[in-house]
Parts: sequence; structure tokens; C-alpha cells
Amino acid sequence: MTSISLKDIAKKAGVSVGTVDRVIHNRGNVSAKFREKVLDVLNEFEYKPNLMARGLANKKNYRIAALIPSHEVDPFWKLPLQGIRKADNHIKNFGFKIDLYYYQDGLDKDLLKVGMQIFEHEYHALLIAPVIKDEASIIFTECEKRQIPYVQINTFINRKSDLFLSFVGQDSYCSGKLAAKLFDFGTQDGDTLLILHLEREVYNSEHLIQKEQGFRDYFKTKNKKNIHISQLSFSDLESEEKRQAFVSYALKQHPKLSGVFVTTSKLHYIINDFIDNSTSSLNFIGFDLLDENLNHLSNDNALFLINQNPTQQGYLGIMTLFNHIIHNATIEKTQHLPIDVVMKENAAFYMHRQNHVVEVN
Repeated sequence: MTSISLKDIAKKAGVSVGTVDRVIHNRGNVSAKFREKVLDVLNEFEYKPNLMARGLANKKNYRIAALIPSHEVDPFWKLPLQGIRKADNHIKNFGFKIDLYYYQDGLDKDLLKVGMQIFEHEYHALLIAPVIKDEASIIFTECEKRQIPYVQINTFINRKSDLFLSFVGQDSYCSGKLAAKLFDFGTQDGDTLLILHLEREVYNSEHLIQKEQGFRDYFKTKNKKNIHISQLSFSDLESEEKRQAFVSYALKQHPKLSGVFVTTSKLHYIINDFIDNSTSSLNFIGFDLLDENLNHLSNDNALFLINQNPTQQGYLGIMTLFNHIIHNATIEKTQHLPIDVVMKENAAFYMHRQNHVVEVN
């Protein structure tokens, strides 16, 4: 729609012409609410500002590869995917195309196998969730050889290359400390707390290591809680017999168990097994606003969920690459998202925010 003006866009979005101009050219401070309104109107009108349309005029197209775990295996990844698709909707009219690549997080070497397929094609940038450090590092090295800039989401792996543009996600270490602090309010001296990693290759997964370390460090100076670490693989979670055997063993070994901290979004796989088999009341802390986890909030279990803003991670990851390519913008190496503590009383607010992704300035 070539006849649309900034004034028309401003009127439709309910903002000033100056606000529209700042959003289009990515300068100045614009609230997340108003930025989202303007971007939606731009997309609706298929408006192509001169700066952004320059590539289109030259028949220049940009391709971004997005490499994330399969949401069909782990429902958590539906949320970053939602954010990626929202960003795609905002940038597709400016000559951008996003190709999605999915790997199975629980399958050995699948991240590396699928990741290397990306280099069979020409891409201008990569968005990656590098949950397995060793495999991801090989992909990063290949990006650096080929001069492909990349953004990490969910898991931070430090790289010295300038082609590593940014990490978008939560401070995992601080989220682990927060979980410990929440437990500290409701447990007694001598109680046992269980850190439960429900993932493969935990100690090759930097975000899980950091959560555990933050949790441990909080209690180092207190010396009044017993901290125990356990691990189940994803395949073990799917076996009711193996889950029941693990829970029975944990409860027998730790008669003063008072809290279970699950370091992933998979709390819903195991919480009922603990509740059904424990003779005492347990507190639970897990991650992320999956429907399966939220159901337990509504059931009045003693539960907190730490929201990692995964939808926002996907959205901001793509928009960071977009701004780098189009504007050559200066990018913050670390874009930490809020650490939200969600409980039954405030879950509706965070669900609404998650379903209406906005850019954070």
C-alpha cells in the first residue's frame, strides 16, 4: 500500500507521528505498548519505510535460520516458536525470510547434525538455542568461519567473536538463587531440598549448571539446609514405572525432604508422583508457563513458577538480528529478561503478557 502516510499510521495506531517515526527508524524511547501498536499497523498496511525498503528496491532478500529444539518433543519450545513467528510477521514485508530447523534435545548429537545442515544453504544470520554446549560450539565455529552473525536464546555460551551479537534470555544463576531464597522462607533447619535436573547431559548444559550453582551459593553461608542433586533423563520421565521408582527412592532416602526444585520446564512430569507418595507437605518450584504447569497452580499445590519469558526470547532474538542487518545497530551483548515469580494469584497477568509479545526497549 504505497499511498499510506506516517500520519495515517499514527492515527490508526493512536500515537503521534513522532512516535511512528522513532519506531520505523529504531531511535529514541518508545514504550513497549506503543511500539507494538505501530508495528502491527505497519504490518497491516504492508508499509515499507524507505530505510527498510532499500533492500527490496535492490531486490535484496535476507534469510535467517532459526535452530531450536522440537516443540513436538518438548512443549516448552512452542513458546519461543510463538515469538519467532510474531517477529517473522513483522519483518517478512521487508525482504526477510526465516527458515526453522528443529532438533531433538534428547537425541545424542542431533543439535550438531541439524545445525550443520544450515550451512548447506546461504544465510545472513542465525538464531540458536544452544542447549548442548559442545555441539553448539562447533556450530558457532562454523558460523565464524563463514562470517554469519548469530544470536543465542535460552542458554548463554560465551564467545569472544564479534559475530556473536547477543544473548537474549534469563540470568540463570540469579534464577537459581531466587529459587533457593523462596524455599528458605518455608523450610526449617535440617530440611532437605532436592534439585532435580530433568534433562540429558546436564553438565554440558550451561543454563542448568548456572541454576544449580546459584541455588547452592545462596545456601553456602546459611548451613542449615541439606542440598541433594538428582537427575532423570527425558526418556525416564515418560516411563511411569521409572518415575515412581525414583520418587519412592528419593522420599525414602530423604525423610526430611521439604522442597523440590526442577531446573527445567518439566515439573509437570513428576509433581503428581511426589504429591501422591509423600506423607508430608512438599513445596515445589519449576519454570515456565506451560499449560501443564499452570494446571498445578490452580490445584492449590505449594508451587511457584519462575517465568523465563520464552516467547519474548524468540521475538527479541529475531528482532535483534533484523536491527543488526538493516540498521547496523549497536547490540547489547547480553539482553537479560525479567525473572518473574508466578503463583496462582498473578498467573492470569503473566499469561496475558506472554500471549501479547512486545519489544522491550
